[in-house]
Amino acid sequence: MTARMRKVIWDSANTPVGVTLAQLLYRIRKHDARGGLMFDPLTAADILADADSVLTLDALVVP
Repeated sequence: MTARMRKVIWDSANTPVGVTLAQLLYRIRKHDARGGLMFDPLTAADILADADSVLTLDALVVP
């Protein structure tokens, strides 16, 4: 069975609407458990080495 993605609505304070941030992160981890790619650590050098052309990073999450 394929899991369906749920749209997340964000408010003007950059907070998800109708779900806590902890619940949202849990859902991401739960659905990524098979591939395990969402939270694989990467360095900026790893990202740039794999880029085909000019790259813009719009978000980085660092614990």
